[in-house]
Amino acid sequence: DGGDELFNAYETHGAYLYRKLYRKYTTESLRELLRKAANLLPVKHKKLSYDFLLKRFLNGAQYSCAQAHIYWRHTLDPERIDQLLLNHDVLCPYEDIESFFSQLNYTSDLDKISHIDLKYFLYGDLLFKNDRMMLAHSVESRFPFLDRELFEFAQRLPDSYRINLFQRRIVQKEAVRSLLPPRIYKRPGFGIEIPNSKWILGEFQDVLEYYSEKSLIIKQNLFNFDSLVKIINEHKTKKIDHGRFLWTFIVFQAWYFKNFSN
Repeated sequence: DGGDELFNAYETHGAYLYRKLYRKYTTESLRELLRKAANLLPVKHKKLSYDFLLKRFLNGAQYSCAQAHIYWRHTLDPERIDQLLLNHDVLCPYEDIESFFSQLNYTSDLDKISHIDLKYFLYGDLLFKNDRMMLAHSVESRFPFLDRELFEFAQRLPDSYRINLFQRRIVQKEAVRSLLPPRIYKRPGFGIEIPNSKWILGEFQDVLEYYSEKSLIIKQNLFNFDSLVKIINEHKTKKIDHGRFLWTFIVFQAWYFKNFSN
């Protein structure tokens, strides 16, 4: 934990560089045409399939740097969030991140999105889960990439030492080149991700139907039922891959009714 954030290993960090070139060399009308064309591609429900990545990138690239980064990490775009939530006073995460991004004192936007990942994704999510699971089994974990001196050294590195259009975590990989066999050193990275898009249509379909039942949603008074049904139907008909959101929805509902239902 920590290495991906410090050395820009995430696909979203690569997407940041591609977005800069994409917006520089295309017109707004061409980008809109490409976005509409990509959204016509059939959905495959495979982990990080080409159609998913292309749609995700093109749809996110229309936003500002900060909002694009959150779109690529998030599960729904701002318009969908507004349609889905009944309480419109809730601060939209896109607005929150945009405000935080503008206050960061870095010359590089890449450093800003890295800081966002450190604050919200690493500190506020990954380290919590890691610590809870480890200590639940009486194991105390260590995070060598978060060593203070290494952390400060990585923050002083220029962008080009960490990432370019063809490679991520550049200096990190170079540091261990002589220690690893070529098949490991050259192997592309791969994240740990559950097949939520398929689960929603398989073993968890009954769970989704239970937590999205109309009378329950109306009583809960948090979600717009019609908007929720539209999202579910788009996923079932393979119009749009909403696997990440629907899995998040199930987890939220399970937590909510465990803690707040009478």
